Amino acid sequence: MTARRGKTSFASLLRLASGRNEEHEAPAPALEGAFRVDPDRVRLWSGLAAPTVEECRDNVAVIAREGQIEPVTVRPVFDDTLYEYEVIAGARDWVAVRHLREVATPRLDLLVRVALVDDDRAGQLANPEPPRLALPEPIIAALGGETLPEDVAVDLAERLAGPLAPAILATAVQIARAQDARRGDGLPPYPAGEVMRLLDTVGVEDAPSPIDVTLSIVDANATRVTFQIDAADELPPEALARIVKAMIDGAAADGVAVKWATAPSAATSP
Repeated sequence: MTARRGKTSFASLLRLASGRNEEHEAPAPALEGAFRVDPDRVRLWSGLAAPTVEECRDNVAVIAREGQIEPVTVRPVFDDTLYEYEVIAGARDWVAVRHLREVATPRLDLLVRVALVDDDRAGQLANPEPPRLALPEPIIAALGGETLPEDVAVDLAERLAGPLAPAILATAVQIARAQDARRGDGLPPYPAGEVMRLLDTVGVEDAPSPIDVTLSIVDANATRVTFQIDAADELPPEALARIVKAMIDGAAADGVAVKWATAPSAATSP
C-alpha cells in the first residue's frame, strides 16, 4: 500500500525552525535597503489592526521553512524609548517572526525596510489599491478615457471571455470611431454609461414591446354586452386579432358563448 503523505504539521515546522543551525543558516535575500532588527524593538502602528497568530499561520510556516522572504515596511519611532520602529506594512510577517522567536528560534530577527512617511502615506502602504483590471484596447478607446467601476469591469471581462467577445469588440471599435469623430467636432465623448448600454445589448435579442391594452364595457343590456379595446399605441390588425381571439378563448373557457360584433374592435356576448 502506498503511504499517504500528509501536510506538514505546524508543530513540525516549529521544530524545523528551532533545529536550524543558525551559524550555517542561508543568508537573507540581498534586498536593497533591507536590514535585520530585534522584533522586540518594533511595535505595530496604531493605524493597523493586529492579526492573530492563527491568522498568520501561513506566514509562520513559510518563515520557519524558508526564512523571511520580503522585508516588513517600518518607520522610525521618536515618541517611545522602548521601540525604534513601527510596522506600517507587513504585519503578518511581524507577528510570525515574533511568534517563532518566542516558541522556536530565540535569535530570529525581523527583516525590515524603512520608509519615512506620514500617516496618510502609511495608510496607503498598509492598504494598497488592487491593480485595476486590464481591458482590451478597443474597449478603452470606446470608453473615451473614462474608467469603469471594478464590478462593471469584471462583468465585462467575463463577457469578453465568452463567445460574444468578437461581436463586443467589433461594437467597441465602431463606438471608438464615433468617439474620435465627436472629439474632431469639439464635442465631449459619449459617457461610459451610454457606451456600456450599447455593449450590453450585443447578443441580446430584442424582445417584443408589451402592448398596453384596456378592455372596458361600453354598452350592456339584458341580451348583449359590448366590449371596447383601447390601446396606448395603434395596433396592427394581426395584433388586434390576437387580442380578440384571446378574449374569446378566455370567455369560452369560462362557459360564455362569445361571437363577433359587427363594429370593429368589439365583441359581444349573448
